[in-house]
Amino acid sequence: MSSVYGVYRDRWGPPDRGRDRRRRCDRRWRQVQAVNVESALLLTQAFALGMRERGFGRVVFIVSNTFWRPPGAHMLAYVASKGALIGMTHALAVGLGGDGIAVTAVAPGLTRTRATGVVPAEEFEEVAARQALPRPLTPDDTAAVVAMLVAEDAAALTGQVLTVDGGLVMR
Repeated sequence: MSSVYGVYRDRWGPPDRGRDRRRRCDRRWRQVQAVNVESALLLTQAFALGMRERGFGRVVFIVSNTFWRPPGAHMLAYVASKGALIGMTHALAVGLGGDGIAVTAVAPGLTRTRATGVVPAEEFEEVAARQALPRPLTPDDTAAVVAMLVAEDAAALTGQVLTVDGGLVMR
């Protein structure tokens, strides 16, 4: 046991070293999961009853193409939360489909919004240059796909994730 502790101590320092940083990371992780995953689940649960009663409904989660092409470990909580939503898309499509409720997701690429205001303009340009359709993405790109998914004409589409990123991530 002492040799395991020694290896741990030599590599990462005493057990309490970095505790404040870990607490901040833990808080950030929980916050991102609460906002991106738990809120989506709670809203789906709240609206599912009415959709079941009508025998029709649509649930569309907004995920991210970063799930398939993560920009780095600094985005771990965000990417993991979007992966959780993709899993929820599949599970809820199966669970709610019998009640006429389709569950899908849209995975936008890097889009200029208030939330991405901290991203440097150069990064937007670099990402757009790597897209098959090399142009900036707009919120309207995502909104158009969401509108298509909630239409009655999309009745047979469920459990799928549509990537709206100008062809950056092709899967």
